[in-house]
Amino acid sequence: MNSSNDYGIEQLHPRYTANCLSRLTFFYTLNIFKKIYKKAIKEDGLHQIPDSFKSQKLGQELERIINSDIKIHNNLSLYRVLWKFIGIKYLFIGIMQLIARSISVITIPFYVGKLVSYFVPAQTRITKQEAIIHASLVIGLNIFNYFYLHNYLLLISALSIKVRAAFCSVIYRKSLKLSPASLLKTPPGKITTLIQKDVRTVQEMVRLANDVWIGLVQALIVCACVYWKIGVAAVVGCGTFLAILPLQILIGKKASSYRTQIGRSSDERLQLTKEIFAAIEIIKMYTWEIIFGRKVEEARRKELQSITKLFTVKVVLLLLGAMTSKIAFFFLFVTYLWTGNYVAAESIYFILSAFQKLRQSFTVIIPRGISQAAELTSSLKRIQDLLISEETASIEKKNSFSNQPKIRIENTNVTGDVLLRHTVEISEPSLIILTGPNGSGKTTLLNVILGNISLPNKKVLTYGSVSYAPQEPWVFPSTIRQNILFGEVLDLVRYEKVLTVCSLRQDIDRFPEHDRTLIGDKGLNLSKGQRARISLARAIYRSSDIYLLDDCLASLDARVQNEIFRNCIKNFLGDKICIFASYSSKYINFANRVFQINELGELKETEHLKYLEDIKYDATLENVAEETIQSNIANISDSGEEVPLLDKKLEKKGNVYAEVHKSGRVNAKYYGQYIAYGGRLLFGIVVILFGATQLLKSYTDKVISVWVTVEQNKSLTRPTRNKTQIANYDEAHDSMSIQFSILISLTTALSVLTALGFFSFTTKSSKTIHAKMLSSLLRAKMAFFENTHLGNVLNRFSKDLTVIDEEYPFVVYEFIELLMTTCGIIVLITLTQPLLLIPEIVLFLLLCIIRHFYLPTGRNFQRLDSANVTVGDIGLAITQSMMLTGLFQYGVRMWADLENKMTSTERALEYTEIDTEDFKGQILNEWPKLGKIQYDNVSVLNHSGEAILRNVSFDIKPGEKIGIIGRTGAGKTTLVSALYRLKDIEGTVLIDDVDIKELNIKFLRKNIGIIPQDPVLFTGTVRYNIDPKGLFPDSELWEILHKLELATSLKSLDQFVAENGSNLSYGEKQLLCLCRILLNAYKILVLDEATSSTGGNTDKIISGIITNKFEKSTVLIIAHKLETILKLDRVMVIDNGEVIEFDKPEILMNNSNSLFYTMVKSSGIS
Repeated sequence: MNSSNDYGIEQLHPRYTANCLSRLTFFYTLNIFKKIYKKAIKEDGLHQIPDSFKSQKLGQELERIINSDIKIHNNLSLYRVLWKFIGIKYLFIGIMQLIARSISVITIPFYVGKLVSYFVPAQTRITKQEAIIHASLVIGLNIFNYFYLHNYLLLISALSIKVRAAFCSVIYRKSLKLSPASLLKTPPGKITTLIQKDVRTVQEMVRLANDVWIGLVQALIVCACVYWKIGVAAVVGCGTFLAILPLQILIGKKASSYRTQIGRSSDERLQLTKEIFAAIEIIKMYTWEIIFGRKVEEARRKELQSITKLFTVKVVLLLLGAMTSKIAFFFLFVTYLWTGNYVAAESIYFILSAFQKLRQSFTVIIPRGISQAAELTSSLKRIQDLLISEETASIEKKNSFSNQPKIRIENTNVTGDVLLRHTVEISEPSLIILTGPNGSGKTTLLNVILGNISLPNKKVLTYGSVSYAPQEPWVFPSTIRQNILFGEVLDLVRYEKVLTVCSLRQDIDRFPEHDRTLIGDKGLNLSKGQRARISLARAIYRSSDIYLLDDCLASLDARVQNEIFRNCIKNFLGDKICIFASYSSKYINFANRVFQINELGELKETEHLKYLEDIKYDATLENVAEETIQSNIANISDSGEEVPLLDKKLEKKGNVYAEVHKSGRVNAKYYGQYIAYGGRLLFGIVVILFGATQLLKSYTDKVISVWVTVEQNKSLTRPTRNKTQIANYDEAHDSMSIQFSILISLTTALSVLTALGFFSFTTKSSKTIHAKMLSSLLRAKMAFFENTHLGNVLNRFSKDLTVIDEEYPFVVYEFIELLMTTCGIIVLITLTQPLLLIPEIVLFLLLCIIRHFYLPTGRNFQRLDSANVTVGDIGLAITQSMMLTGLFQYGVRMWADLENKMTSTERALEYTEIDTEDFKGQILNEWPKLGKIQYDNVSVLNHSGEAILRNVSFDIKPGEKIGIIGRTGAGKTTLVSALYRLKDIEGTVLIDDVDIKELNIKFLRKNIGIIPQDPVLFTGTVRYNIDPKGLFPDSELWEILHKLELATSLKSLDQFVAENGSNLSYGEKQLLCLCRILLNAYKILVLDEATSSTGGNTDKIISGIITNKFEKSTVLIIAHKLETILKLDRVMVIDNGEVIEFDKPEILMNNSNSLFYTMVKSSGIS
């Protein structure tokens, strides 16, 4: 058995093994329906994706075509690219569809006309046998038409899926290669919009484009047939159809401008949403939920305004198409009579049948196609702008003169930040220390060497492979092993050495799944120090020529810093070019060369600074490490062979990206909520308007039937010269003309009112769903975000909301219209030829059975990515029953699509039901007054039930300055986060003798100041990031910036800050976050590694400010800089979630057995 089957994945889709008849009739799908009807399947139960549909292959092909197009034409046109990608196959499918539909549109009306002629009184031209043959041909041609249509839809849908997969792949690849400058213009929110909205527009246009031009060609064929049948009168009727096209195109262009507006608004909303939920912990601590919620709602308001405008023009397009067939027939019929022609039932019902064939094209296909074509231009432009954006510079693998790795930097000005006055060349294996104050340009220079920032004339050249460890550690939701390997083949010996030299072995052994432990979104289940070491391990596991390390040890405690520097940077990378950037001069003594960037941004190579005391080197460490490595290798694998990235069984066991999938029908309550949010009264009025509109439409069809009968009888009476009868028929003719005109006007007016009312209802519902979903998530417990991938949250706000905003309303609109049309046709058939209802009822029941079996599959897949008879009556009954057959088929499909699309509403509304924080509780006056903190037997558990803190108890006196230290991952951050009730805690935490569980949670949080471990900044201005509530005057903001020496690097309060402060240095970001705290006077302040990346002089300034401003406040400082800790009142040492030491630093230093003593000594502090 193939291994794939072990995981529920069949090797091949049954279509590829089905015979021709099974493919034509879709009989091969029965087994799929049966399987899913019994039990819903998950991703691992799907059939294997054919090679021709794999996104990697499709993306590579599309990327090749894009590069070729740019090379040939010196610019990029995605229209040319699309033609080269699918053009020939797409055109061939379209031509086959044109032939099939042309046969249908010519022959079916012809045989319908012949069939109706059989029922003309006293006619002798057509026998009963011929009538049966005509009827059989009508049925047979319709059956052929439906079979071919659905096979065509399958082929065209397959092509559209390939286009979507290819574009998504190319956009994703491009996003990974964007330069920092391009990333500022194209933030993640915009890329999400491109994939979720713009690529969907391209996909939808691929599905519709053939139908648009085929519909137009079909219209010309119908016009020619009608002209052949009735002559000049056809010009008027067909001219009405064609005259409406320029107006539809003009309206379509307007739709394009609205689509562009929607794109911009969606980008803004999604970018805000991403930033909020990526920093939700900080937002909760600062109680900024309302501020940021309002910003998102304002962006949402702009988006809905544009969507409403787009709906309006789409409604006009729909109504133009819907009413054109009746208006065209009216003009044609009146012209036909005025020109003195004899009314033959065969001719009239030939025309009616032909026009009905055009109805779908002009009502749905062409209007939607024109609208989509206009939107396509806008979407392709947005995608094209991304694809031609600047990329990071490529790094030369080999020097043309030598295979030796080398970095050469000529005298140049690097983006205005770093000025180099002479040429620097690094070609020998060496450790280079790059130092300088915060914001001097160290990271900028590394990015230039890395190729992220390109310079003209290749002023910076890098030869050889490069690995990079960033200052801000980055991990992705997967296992620890996958995070380190990052696609590289597993070499067990090197892997174990990397774990050892990065001081990860002890941490990994503590995890229940060891290195197979899954890392949560943004690494929430790891400490920052653990994330930093995993990020470093990823960089050095890859065997490269050059290693760029950007102050990656700053968030580690002193002992681990020294351990990693000695074992990893100095020894493991000893035979490589390694550039280590740091604000600190701590390790300069060990460098081969030192480069310094001064306050003016000048890069100079300097002599070694004053020698620092050498770090003691334990010679036995390498032997112990080697023994550990060999032992661990034996435990992992006995084969000693290289193994794949991650074994498939583990991939199956845990997928941190996976969502919980529901099965079965969409719960009725979600339909009820959708209606309630849009307004029950408005919905009731709209349904009544739909019914009234259909009543008018049905009555209009009946008037046409009566009118045709009148004119038929008038033509038969004229030879008898019965003046009385002729006068009566003339009077009836005038009455019918007036009635028809009035009915058309009323129907059009009522249709407009119905459409506007309906889309007002859906827009209101969509607005409310978004508001409730946003509100619920902003109030959600942190446990939800720890267990939910950010991408899953953004999916609700992008893909699902797009369906709710723009797709679901039209599905519902079409379904209700079809339902009303079907009811109207049934009434007409009942009044004229009730016997024709029998086969229609049988067909309807059959389609309902098919729908019953299809829906579980459709929902499942949708959740993964809704007696005295006149000749007029006979003609009306036949044409209406034919129309009903098509409507039944299309209606059942729309009925299913209705529920499939509803799954997006279901998914969004699920987020309104998540557990939220309890905002009830006391709000006290002038609290806290003292800042006294007491922990009594406090424990905190993670989502898997393991204790992060264990029975912690201690008292902190008012105004004390407490240092909190411990190995990374020991529980320091969790200890202080308990103050904010971010996690459910066991035990009691008292502040000024008040149990914090009794307090209003927002009141509690806004009275405790914190500078978080990870500095979080938002897209906007400097002013907005310091004071988002806008409570303080500019003078106070400048005063604080001057105190922290930021006024020189930040020229204006309106200076732009990119997402997460990516255009600032890490140290500058930490200082900006510190500014927020200095604006307020807190009785309790927490500094969580707030100065890990600031230099000595800056540390002194910060220490002075904290001492003066918060002299009488209780301050908790988590820090790895032990020099800072030694000056505090007391020191708390935490290990493995327990407080093991808590006393004055001098007392702990006098105890040589204390852990604090060991940590201070190992850090090199005398």
